[in-house]
Amino acid sequence: MALSSLTINTRLTDFLRLLVFRPRKMVSTFYQIVQKFFLLLCLSSILHSEGAIYSQQVFSYDCSGKSDGFYTHPGKCTHFVACVGGTQAYEMSCPLNYDGNLLHFKVIQGPYSSTGRCDFPEVADCAHKKSTQIPILSPPNKEYYYYH
Repeated sequence: MALSSLTINTRLTDFLRLLVFRPRKMVSTFYQIVQKFFLLLCLSSILHSEGAIYSQQVFSYDCSGKSDGFYTHPGKCTHFVACVGGTQAYEMSCPLNYDGNLLHFKVIQGPYSSTGRCDFPEVADCAHKKSTQIPILSPPNKEYYYYH
């Protein structure tokens, strides 16, 4: 049910009256409410965005001896592994591109460590990607069909 403009104006006027009569208490409460609202809004947009990256603890990826960071997934171009504390590994998924397809992970070598980002498949140049090119077969030999 939509609120009429009269109802909205009445509520706004009542709220402003409260601010005038009890400014200190209401102003601090107002700012606390606004602060919590924006915090919840930011968290909900991050958690529920389309193509959000999810994580789950990885099966058997060895992070021992590796610094915290992102590493290529051993079998999937659209996923990567996040190593934390040299012991925990998390499988992460790249988000969707504008066509609804998952992006591919690309390792970027930096001066201090390697990191990565999700990018288009042709840019990422993943080693695990399967060839989608269909092999062209030569036509069968005519002599084969007539040979007895």
